[in-house]
Amino acid sequence: MGGKPEIMMTVTTGNLTISNFSPGSKTKTDCHESYSCVFRGVPLTSAEFEIKIVDYDKGLDDPIGKGLCRVNATCQIGLATVAVKSSD
Repeated sequence: MGGKPEIMMTVTTGNLTISNFSPGSKTKTDCHESYSCVFRGVPLTSAEFEIKIVDYDKGLDDPIGKGLCRVNATCQIGLATVAVKSSD
């Protein structure tokens, strides 16, 4: 308790849901015990998609936020500010 969060991000676009905690995930993250997180390799379209962010704990996750965002936008997702950038 009181340490930096273990950020878990889940992105849902269309029928695809990807989490940085997904087994065998090909996404690249740097979210371990940090107040900032980079989540790369998520295939996104220009349409809105859902982002869910929690502080992962083995017993009970602490919700940070859930909301919609787009590529090349900065969105307020609960307590977090999320910048989504195209890899192009």
